[in-house]
Amino acid sequence: MLLRAVMLLLLVVAAPAQSNTLKNHPSPYLALHGDDPVAWREWQASTLNLAQQQNKLLFVSVGYFSCHWCHVMQRESFADAAIAEQLNTHFVPVKVDRELHPVLDKRLIDFVQATLGRAGWPLNVILTPEGYPLTGATYLPKAHFNDALRRIAQYWQSEPDRLRQDARDMHAQMARGANASDQKGTASSLGANRGALLAQLQQQADKLEGGFGQQNKFPMAMQLRSLLRLNRRERREDIDDYLQLTLDQMQNVGLHDQISGGFFRYTVDPGWETPHFEKMLYTNALLAELFMEASVQYAREDYRETAIQTLTFVGRDMRAQGGGFISSLSAIDDQDVEGGFYLFEQDVLRNILTPEALELVNQAWGMTRPADLEGGVLPHRVLDLTALAQNPKRSPAEVRAALADAAEKLHAWRTRHRVLPRDDKRLAHWNGLLLSAFAKIYDVAPALREDGKGLSRFLIGLTNGDTLYRSALRKAPATLGGYAAVALSLQQWGAVAGDPQASRLGEQMTRQAWERFFIAGGWLESDGSLLPGDYRRKHLPDSSLPSPESLLLEATGLLPDTAENRPYKIRAKAQLSLSTQGVEANPFVYASLITLAP
Repeated sequence: MLLRAVMLLLLVVAAPAQSNTLKNHPSPYLALHGDDPVAWREWQASTLNLAQQQNKLLFVSVGYFSCHWCHVMQRESFADAAIAEQLNTHFVPVKVDRELHPVLDKRLIDFVQATLGRAGWPLNVILTPEGYPLTGATYLPKAHFNDALRRIAQYWQSEPDRLRQDARDMHAQMARGANASDQKGTASSLGANRGALLAQLQQQADKLEGGFGQQNKFPMAMQLRSLLRLNRRERREDIDDYLQLTLDQMQNVGLHDQISGGFFRYTVDPGWETPHFEKMLYTNALLAELFMEASVQYAREDYRETAIQTLTFVGRDMRAQGGGFISSLSAIDDQDVEGGFYLFEQDVLRNILTPEALELVNQAWGMTRPADLEGGVLPHRVLDLTALAQNPKRSPAEVRAALADAAEKLHAWRTRHRVLPRDDKRLAHWNGLLLSAFAKIYDVAPALREDGKGLSRFLIGLTNGDTLYRSALRKAPATLGGYAAVALSLQQWGAVAGDPQASRLGEQMTRQAWERFFIAGGWLESDGSLLPGDYRRKHLPDSSLPSPESLLLEATGLLPDTAENRPYKIRAKAQLSLSTQGVEANPFVYASLITLAP
């Protein structure tokens, strides 16, 4: 017996350390960490089981491929042997691509926001073995990160019961807050909050620079679209002026790529000057639709051109092999320069353009101003076609053609000399939003119809019987957001393109989404969460993406009025009639729902 016990002890001591499982992962973000000395595991049931068996804390690190600081933390910390030893010894390390696990990401973001007061990516959260979040942070320099890991590991060794209770207490506190938010409000319906929404939108509006807030500027497409639609009912000149100021700033200054087309995710300043240079598929889908809608409301040809140019950019630069469109283009180019792909110096411009074209580009895009960043100047649209046509005298059409020719030459130079890394995941949710944009522009952009047709085929191919897959990786069912976006867009596309297959599948998926995700009067955003707690919610807010609930309610409104569809229409009507305390406390984040309500 003694010999057997010694042999077992030797086997335990000699057992190899858990290895990194992310090598060559199909997610570019997870593959980025495939050579880390950290023994990364994916987020799945077996990972939580391992943490419970070993009584270890889970270290869950969430990021995405085009996130600059995610790359920085990978190089500084996760490639470091000493930090890897801490993580591998005292934790079960888990690496998560937030775009593949959006509901988990949202839960952890909410936790860090509630405990730290701010949140973002990279997002690093410590969970108990049972899955209760304990503490979290965003980017930390290596020395601070190393010290934090050491202290948490010591606390877990000395006071595991107290830490477990702290995590459960925080979970209960957040659950109480969410439940209070879900209580019935005093308004008679969601639509009765329109006045409060309008007031809050105006309160947060930046009347000088456009957009919302006074610091960095995110497009906030859902709030802008809501304001556009609300002002359609009873036109107010000051709101029209603010909306056009905002759209002008977004299309003319640093958020918009004047050369290749498309929008960046946000700007780091309040004047829309300097972008954070990643380009996300959802940003471009939502803004193309917004500009197209605004072009109709304000009879603005330039807004329509921006919408068409945006979808043309997506079709050219974000198309994926096998159908569909990729998730993002990195802010960091292949020469490790943030924004380097987009910046130009005068010497480079002289080598690409004729003197006449260079003069026009300098006038139109302000290329002689001081450099935005070390790599050069980012083109901004500083003069419109009418002003440019005055000296020398020429027609706006001639100026437009000359600028288009210059942009084509500069785009070609970019692509020959630099490469933007691509996150080539093809997400059902974001591609569904894109198909809605193609449907919106169908009548005015015949050249883009084939892109829309191919995208509808791709989305149809992501279904298997009664399941929509989250991505082309086909590993997990889609979340509510994915179902709702695809259900709505297939119905929209089917209607404008005369595609009965798309219409039928969109209707089918609308019904499936209700059955999967609306349980006992509340929404579950995923039907396979591994975190503890029942996170059903009465209403779901907007984020950088539209509220999944509002997308599904809009899709339900498109269903034919048949006996099969009537129960879902009744449910949708009940949802739109229910105002909650959470909606009434902060209508800004429920803008799309309130605007949709009658």
